[in-house]
Amino acid sequence: MVVRNILMPFQFLRQKIDYSVVPWCTYVDPEIATVGLNEAAAKNRNLDYDLIRQEIKDVDRAVVESEESGFVKVLVAKG
Repeated sequence: MVVRNILMPFQFLRQKIDYSVVPWCTYVDPEIATVGLNEAAAKNRNLDYDLIRQEIKDVDRAVVESEESGFVKVLVAKG
């Protein structure tokens, strides 16, 4: 996208980055990562969603790394 915006001579052909879909991670113990909307943002936008919460001890990576505390939370659009 950056290269395209540099090479486009016309402003209307350029694109903006949608930062709401850019993943980020903070490498602490336990790790914190996110991509997309969180619960507060989904509620503020009045979006219908399902919340899936899974204890980390049941996640494959956590089993391999012997992690026992923490969770994974996923918001999924209904429909």
